[in-house]
Amino acid sequence: MSNKKPLLGLHLRINESLQKTLESVDELPINILQFFLFRHKENRYLRILPEDEKRIDSIKQKCHEIYAHSSYWINLAHGNKENFKIAERLLSKELSIAEKLSLDGLVIHPGSYKGHPQHLNEAKARQAALEQIARLLNRLFKKNISVPIILENTTHHKKTIGSNLKDFHDLTKLLDQPDKLLFCLDFAHAHSFGYDVSDTKQFIHMLEKHIDITKIKLIHLNDSAEEQGSSHDRHELIGTGKIGTNALKKLALHPKFADKPIILELPKTTQETNIEMINLVNSWYD
Repeated sequence: MSNKKPLLGLHLRINESLQKTLESVDELPINILQFFLFRHKENRYLRILPEDEKRIDSIKQKCHEIYAHSSYWINLAHGNKENFKIAERLLSKELSIAEKLSLDGLVIHPGSYKGHPQHLNEAKARQAALEQIARLLNRLFKKNISVPIILENTTHHKKTIGSNLKDFHDLTKLLDQPDKLLFCLDFAHAHSFGYDVSDTKQFIHMLEKHIDITKIKLIHLNDSAEEQGSSHDRHELIGTGKIGTNALKKLALHPKFADKPIILELPKTTQETNIEMINLVNSWYD
């Protein structure tokens, strides 16, 4: 087990401007960062200004890796052609913003396969969604996009790609360049979908059946406010949720994950609590 301090950071919500949000980074004991590419108050994409690019460049002196989390407006699995075209257009927009800021990856929830023809049963609709996502990824990878695409496991059971980790195994098989696809593993999402993340050995054994762990680029280290298998996505402060400190610590320190960058996605709280949570996780490596 490594005692090396991790790459550890926080997901920041952008309410006014990117510039204003990034001011808080100086106070935080972090060395990586994640944020959305839109302003929450207005539900509008960021307009990247020259001062934003300069600020990001200065932040990179402290934060070795910076990630964007895609908006939830993107549903790459949607069966309706018009809705899928909208999702593809929005993804292109977010990739261009991330590219302009020279970010280290775009984290994406694959989406829900609603909207597929009614004559398709559940298995065939899922397969159609996987093939649709694969075609899109194959086009993007062929263009040699500069920002890595990182698919994240999700929470929901009904018609969702990426909650069942087998989806990632099956999707990878459909790719022309599978090595280009990376993954983000969210422990709270896995818990709420129904995986027992407290049984570290069994969970990792299951995980390795479906994902090449070397392709996991990022860990979302989150506790959950919901019971295992609830299918509800509500994060909680570490140690106050249903997963608990011990289980999360064992996962974070496991040799399979020990060198993975970690992002905390905390419920809305104070800067003081943010710092307390970051320091808690850092203390595991002392």
